[in-house]
Amino acid sequence: MTLLMGLGMLTACNDKLELTNPNQQTTATFGNTEDELEECVIAAYNHIRMEGTYARVGYTIDVCRGDEAWNSSQVWYMPFDDLNDPATDEICQWSWRDWYYTINVCNYILSKCSDDNSTLSESMRRIKGQALFIRGLAYYNLTGYYVNPPLITDYDSYSSLEGLYQSNGSEEDIYAQYDLVLDQAEKDLYEAMSLLPTRDTGGEWAQGRATCGSAAGYYARVLMQRHKYSEALTVLKAIINKTYGTYKLMDNYGDNFREGSAYENNDESLFEIQFLDYGSQGTDDEWTPVNTSSNATQGSAIESNYAPGDYGGWADISASPWLYNLFKSEKTTKGTLDPRLYWTIGTYEDDWEGFEYGNSCYTNTMTADAPVVTNNSNGGLPIAKFTNFRTGLYSTVVTGLHDGINLRLMRYSDVLLRAAECENEVNGPTQTAIDWINEVRERAGLADLNLSDFFNKRQIV
Repeated sequence: MTLLMGLGMLTACNDKLELTNPNQQTTATFGNTEDELEECVIAAYNHIRMEGTYARVGYTIDVCRGDEAWNSSQVWYMPFDDLNDPATDEICQWSWRDWYYTINVCNYILSKCSDDNSTLSESMRRIKGQALFIRGLAYYNLTGYYVNPPLITDYDSYSSLEGLYQSNGSEEDIYAQYDLVLDQAEKDLYEAMSLLPTRDTGGEWAQGRATCGSAAGYYARVLMQRHKYSEALTVLKAIINKTYGTYKLMDNYGDNFREGSAYENNDESLFEIQFLDYGSQGTDDEWTPVNTSSNATQGSAIESNYAPGDYGGWADISASPWLYNLFKSEKTTKGTLDPRLYWTIGTYEDDWEGFEYGNSCYTNTMTADAPVVTNNSNGGLPIAKFTNFRTGLYSTVVTGLHDGINLRLMRYSDVLLRAAECENEVNGPTQTAIDWINEVRERAGLADLNLSDFFNKRQIV
């Protein structure tokens, strides 16, 4: 009798013992409130400042594939320089890894949002809009790096490796996939435009969060990448006409490349990656999504990639000599050098005496006897942009994720020049396109271009 009673008690208690651990978050128990989804949005923003996205490799890949810079280390990023990077290369894998981590978070957020936007509260519209923007940004970048990345929009399917790593098909299949993924990026960014507020809302919407202006700017980029110039022109004109917030060129070009609240998230910026300023960072380099830390530096390694070896940098990337010569080939209307050169390439120039921080190289001062600081034994002109080369904030670079300058991904100058390009493609050459170009040139103190100097649209390009 005692044995039977004991077995009965165990059976009766069994259901009560099967309890959900309130301290263990799962996809079933988390993400069911706006506050929890807001945490996911912050996680998505966090992922776009990882090594494979914008903290190091992703941004540097973009730079070294262009002609404005060259690979002075002759080691890192060389396969991307040659446009022949194998999928097995670790650098190639990092961007893939980090962007798909980002997409996974966005897909989870979107799985919790109604498809009917009219039923969403204002805060849920903003949550959904940010997830759509970041996912659209991710797919825009993935097509640029890999041409035909797999398209994953369903959170539940992400757990399948077969969906994440697909074999290449025929050339026709590759470009069909390319179009499919860009279709999604275009769709995400277009929808985000209707859900997000403008930067004029103020608060966090003027201090780094994606806005409808951010979405509109990248939507136009995707349209241009697909040669939809007329549609892109409509969007860019709307940005210029303040439909998506108020933007303007900063009077001082250098304000776009300094850290600090006085310069970052300024009136020219449509979207930028947020990095903690020097002196307010943690101590742990948070390189990947799987080694996150509550005491992360939350900086970038862009300065480490650019800075000369003698000043602690890795000196991987240098400015191209032709870019330096191009800057020096045209003087301002006052007969001085283009001030944009100062913030772009770190060389000594007579014109920099008494200008901004002078002929500074970190806390040192360059002289006419030593006009160029070479990056390393292979030579190279140091890139000053997005570094503290000019500001003298410190004497040497601490390599790793310690660069605190926000990475301005899209500025109003970009909008003006892209609008000019689209206007030229659709109607050019026109005075309208020339006026937009001149607006950017005037900030630098350069003389206006004249429509009469251009006989066809290809001359402007």
